[in-house]
Amino acid sequence: MKLLKLEHSPAAYLADFILYGLASLALAGLLAAFCPPVLRLQSLLLALLGLFGWTLLEYLLHRFVLHGLQPFRDWHLQHHRRPTALIGIPVLLSAPLMALLVFLPALLLLDVWRAGALTLGVLVGYLLYSITHHALHHWHGMDNRWLSGRRRYHARHHGTLAQPGHYGVTSGFWDRLLGSDRQALVRGRPTPGTAKAAGLAPPRSPAAEAAGRLLQRLLRGTDADFTIRLWDGGELHFGNAGAPRFTLVCRTPAAVQALVLGHDPLRLVESYLRDDIDVEGDLFAAIGMKDLLQDNPLPWHQRLRIGLEALLLPCAGSGETLPGGYRRPVRSHTKQENRDAIAFHYDVSNAFYGLWLDAGMVYSCAYFEQPGDNLEQAQHAKLEHICRKLLLQPSEQLLDIGCGWGALIIHAARYHGVRAHGITLSRKQLELARERIARAGLEDRVTVELCDYRDLEGAARYDKIASVGMFEHVGLANLPLYFATVQRLLKPGGLFLNHGITNTREGWKTTTGTRFINRYIFPDGQLDSVGNIQRAMERADFEITDVEALRRHYALTLRHWVARLEQQHAEALQHVTEPIYRTWRLYMAASALEFEAGGLSVYQILANRRADGATSPLPLTRRHLYRAATTPRVS
Repeated sequence: MKLLKLEHSPAAYLADFILYGLASLALAGLLAAFCPPVLRLQSLLLALLGLFGWTLLEYLLHRFVLHGLQPFRDWHLQHHRRPTALIGIPVLLSAPLMALLVFLPALLLLDVWRAGALTLGVLVGYLLYSITHHALHHWHGMDNRWLSGRRRYHARHHGTLAQPGHYGVTSGFWDRLLGSDRQALVRGRPTPGTAKAAGLAPPRSPAAEAAGRLLQRLLRGTDADFTIRLWDGGELHFGNAGAPRFTLVCRTPAAVQALVLGHDPLRLVESYLRDDIDVEGDLFAAIGMKDLLQDNPLPWHQRLRIGLEALLLPCAGSGETLPGGYRRPVRSHTKQENRDAIAFHYDVSNAFYGLWLDAGMVYSCAYFEQPGDNLEQAQHAKLEHICRKLLLQPSEQLLDIGCGWGALIIHAARYHGVRAHGITLSRKQLELARERIARAGLEDRVTVELCDYRDLEGAARYDKIASVGMFEHVGLANLPLYFATVQRLLKPGGLFLNHGITNTREGWKTTTGTRFINRYIFPDGQLDSVGNIQRAMERADFEITDVEALRRHYALTLRHWVARLEQQHAEALQHVTEPIYRTWRLYMAASALEFEAGGLSVYQILANRRADGATSPLPLTRRHLYRAATTPRVS
């Protein structure tokens, strides 16, 4: 709707002033004409209180909302980039907010006349703010001492982004009272200076000095060896005087706020994605700071005081744009929702994935026969491990649900002689999978299509079915349909291997971790416990014959991926933005730690479709899984 746009046409922009001016005159006229005489003095005082209160409200909104909270910070950044553009809060938004936040609360506490008087003061204050702000950016020909002074004051705010200060527009009273008129001008990102061997290097800005004191109080006594470098080049060293495992670079005061207010780890995560915070050195050790911040042993009153002082730091961030988070929640896992969610994650760039995956482009847990195996060997071993579990035979029909870039179907056809069909919801995966099948000369035995598993037709079509790393996208409410579909497509006595990540908890609870994953990584991702998954398979009339946990294998896989991605940082930026690179780096490192700690696991569950009178196709022992390899070992 044009009426709700931030950037107005000249007519719409002027209409805001006219509407608020008329509203103020109308309300003042009603109060003058009809307010009971005994309330007139009180109403006048309340109107003045409202006018004064607006200056505080203006300051708080500007400092902590427009420069502190998303998406308001990104909206306000448009004004900083184009200060003369006709950008402002549309009246269709500001008027309801004025009623909701000012008039209605006042009406609950006061009578209608006094509530109206208080609202009048706020309305006049807002109108004066709007006129003043417009004049600062547009009335350059006026030679007015007061306006010239306000323009110089406001120019200091626009002259700095990392540390703006000077938030008041109509008045500098609250800036002077709270110290935000004394912020040093910090333009852009300074190159880190040489710091002293211990403690905080001499600070070059009052805000950095205050931030350093806060961090020293918050992290005093920690055993972890690390360094925090502030935006002015000063460094804080923590731990037992050992070599720091990592350096946490705080590029802006907003980064320190995110650290101090560590009860919201998602804020800390987004500071890293935005490059307000950077990590030099061991990212895995740096992620461990999450527990240090959340489980800080300081008494609550000290943490409260530190938190309140942190809020007084100038909170503008770097201005970097976050990666396009998936803001629309996936609720029902409809076909369209799943298509959109898969495209969001997998259609980033085939070349980007190729930088850190193995040559076969396998994007799921590898299988390490030896701890020293490289990624190529471990992924080849995983594909062969799956094929052995499925007892693949020449000319059998294999279906791979969520085939990715075609690694399993190519391997199964090349080494086991099956006819394989894969389905995916990612167009980029489909394109590359078909290219790889053609290069392998397997077009007569391997096919792939863009298809939702729910759209697969027919019954008893496949001898074997595999689903590797796709199960997490199904949605917990869709598990009965998913397993029923697999059961329908599988021949009686056929084998089904489901390879998927699991939670230690039942169900998919909303936590910081799940909010991060669903917003930035897997919009449709949902995990459940291995017990619930097995029960769902049994209700679909599957007989579970083998369950194998690969938790430690996934931790190793993720560490390989992170190392390869970090080595290809410069090349990765040819295909994705820095925030997206950081998103993948962080999610894989954090996931590795979760697998190592046991918070996540991954299971391969082998089952067969029950058939009346049919004997199980499986051998009596599991020796066939570990016999000497018949496929060449990858070097």
